[in-house]
Amino acid sequence: MAFADEKSADVPDKLPDIKAKTYVVKVARKSKSGRVYLFYDSDNAMPGPGRILLLKTDDDPSMAFRVLKNYDDKKQFAAKRVRRYGSIKHLEDRKKFTAVEKLSDYYPPSPPTEEDRADLKELELKILPYDPELDETQDAQGPADDILPKKKTKNSPDHESPLPLNEEEAPPAAVDEIPVLDRHNHWVTAQAGYLRNSSTEDRSPYYTGGGLRYGFTLKRKLLLRKAAPQDSVVVEGGVFIYKILGFVSTGTGSTIDTYTVMPLALTLRYNVFINEDFAVFFYGGILKNRILSSSTGEATAVAALSKTLIAVGGGFLFRIAPSWQLRIDAGYDCIIAGLVLRF
Repeated sequence: MAFADEKSADVPDKLPDIKAKTYVVKVARKSKSGRVYLFYDSDNAMPGPGRILLLKTDDDPSMAFRVLKNYDDKKQFAAKRVRRYGSIKHLEDRKKFTAVEKLSDYYPPSPPTEEDRADLKELELKILPYDPELDETQDAQGPADDILPKKKTKNSPDHESPLPLNEEEAPPAAVDEIPVLDRHNHWVTAQAGYLRNSSTEDRSPYYTGGGLRYGFTLKRKLLLRKAAPQDSVVVEGGVFIYKILGFVSTGTGSTIDTYTVMPLALTLRYNVFINEDFAVFFYGGILKNRILSSSTGEATAVAALSKTLIAVGGGFLFRIAPSWQLRIDAGYDCIIAGLVLRF
């Protein structure tokens, strides 16, 4: 009987097709909240108020909008953001996108049950340009934000009601509205310069060496949360290497004492990004010196060169490429410079 009931059900032979059209739009500007955008419509498509547009770059969806108002004489229209895709937070001014506008279904399906809605929400998110969550917003009409000057009439109110917000359209937290200056979590640094260790009366406490550091960003906008400056906190470890000749003896050849030293650094660094291209930082931690090998070395010299020192100082970061920075450290433990790879 179960098979008979299912066979007798009114099931269409063919699933309804999606009717849509595509055209090119260009971002003119956005409101301060970042929720409402003004677009140039060079193709003169003029989508009507309430239409849902999916903006794409190549085949990748960028953002979805509900059209609020048309400006036919200027070939422009205003639309409210209803959905983001991926990691995109804002659309850049003057950038072009392919707009996909859903027009209608050729054969509208029967009203889905609650269980059907749950399944559709899970499955149809991957079907573009149709998206059940976005379609539900088509009937929710409201006046647009005042992103363009409007002509007032005698009967027009001084203030218009704001756009209604639902959970999907609610403005994100402040961190979402303000671009993050320090976007990457990982720091890989190659450096060379002067590293501090013990010294004798006639020797400088700094020795020439080089090494690598790795850091991970623990926190952004700890104290500075505005557009600029912004701060971040990084935990960082490093390993270096250098050689010391004649730390104790003053002889030549086989009589001179030599030491290969490997300092290990562990620091906590506080960055202040003035903008995306420049930052200052301060750090604190420890520098543990280890002797890897020695030749004709004395025990007192090995002990002196194996001490743990404090690591404290500051420095600068200069961006020289999208993922590369020039770094300069100057402190009690080192005077050193190098390149940083961010990812």
